[in-house]
Amino acid sequence: MKNIIEICSKKLNVTVNKIEYYEGGVSNENFLINNKYIYRRKKSFPQPFYSSFCEKEIEEFIKDKNITVPLVSIFSDGTKITEYVNDATDLSHTPITDELLIKIAKKLKQLHSYNFKASNDFDPFTRLSYYMESNKNPYREITDLIVSKMKKYYENNELVLCHNDLVPGNILVVNDEVKIIDFEYASNNHPFFDVISFLSENNITDPKQIELFINTYYDNQLPPNIREMTEDFYNFLDLLWYNWSVMMYYNLHEPIYYQICKTKALRLLKLVKE
Repeated sequence: MKNIIEICSKKLNVTVNKIEYYEGGVSNENFLINNKYIYRRKKSFPQPFYSSFCEKEIEEFIKDKNITVPLVSIFSDGTKITEYVNDATDLSHTPITDELLIKIAKKLKQLHSYNFKASNDFDPFTRLSYYMESNKNPYREITDLIVSKMKKYYENNELVLCHNDLVPGNILVVNDEVKIIDFEYASNNHPFFDVISFLSENNITDPKQIELFINTYYDNQLPPNIREMTEDFYNFLDLLWYNWSVMMYYNLHEPIYYQICKTKALRLLKLVKE
């Protein structure tokens, strides 16, 4: 705590009177400072794909575009300070109505529409290989098939600025507006990765809501292979984050990673049985 007080006092030029642990953040620890700021520090484990430089350049680019909450500072070790939005709720505490789905789809489309190239590509295939090296993957019999199907979407396809981690805690509702936070995984990627990431990570299973979200994102101009593409991205994301969560559980032994692993494994098991 002493280190946090010193950093915040110096950077914010305030006297730190109150520090509270703030729930949220799978890869980070968060603290509420004086009820005004969120102090984020990275958990201690290898994160070879994280770049504080890339996160900072993206945060700086979007700061005036009504996408996220205000950034105060970000440091080379990934420590970050943002303004605390008092009346915000994330999607884990908010009913996901059709109206909200439409707002999120439009916000995501806005993020993807910018003519901006980040320093890093997300490169999901390199990530998957790295995660798989760290654990025994019981789904190797379907891994090659899932990956080969996925790779065709990345051939000659323009990558755009993507968030890549649209879990419930990273989407806030503030006075009926949608804000996207925590851009530590953000980089250049296939835009449909974000679309399916949102649906999958937020457990949107109602076919009508899935259709509404995708139709809104594409403004009803759907790609001709949308059904096949949707299935292929779902399968790949389950495979990717299954292997990631196993690696994280081995490193940190925290229950949240086991739960993520279990959720992804159940869906992959259905695929194996098919």
